[in-house]
Amino acid sequence: MPGETYKIVVGVDGSAASAAALRFAVTEARLRHSEVVAVLAWVPLSATRAPYARITAMPSPTEEYEDAAERLSHVVDDVCGLAPPVKVRQVLVQQQPAQALLNEAESADLLVLGGHRSDSPEVHTAGPVARTCLRRQPCPIVIVAEDGPAHAHS
Repeated sequence: MPGETYKIVVGVDGSAASAAALRFAVTEARLRHSEVVAVLAWVPLSATRAPYARITAMPSPTEEYEDAAERLSHVVDDVCGLAPPVKVRQVLVQQQPAQALLNEAESADLLVLGGHRSDSPEVHTAGPVARTCLRRQPCPIVIVAEDGPAHAHS
């Protein structure tokens, strides 16, 4: 519809697969004259440690936040350069990755995720975040292998 903006959400975690997903999302956004929302979700280390584990040199929540923000910015800059061809909004969320992506994708037209090749050149695998998103699919999903074609699920 006129006046509506097409929105592509892409999961970013610093991996080669997520960089490939971001490249795909930017290319798709150029074709559709839309924006890209690059989402990096992080969970504080303190939330993943067993209560009986020794605490040694754990970063502060502020340091963890700054590290996550730097990773997101670095990936977007590496893939898009300083002057991206489309609007790329960076979203940093302190939440489990699958839930953060599902929340952001509720208002999206497309969700793009990185996938990985298995030992077979014909087989791609989806990690736990992608599998959760596929099960609860809020919009069409494209899984991009780090070195191969994308597979769409709708």
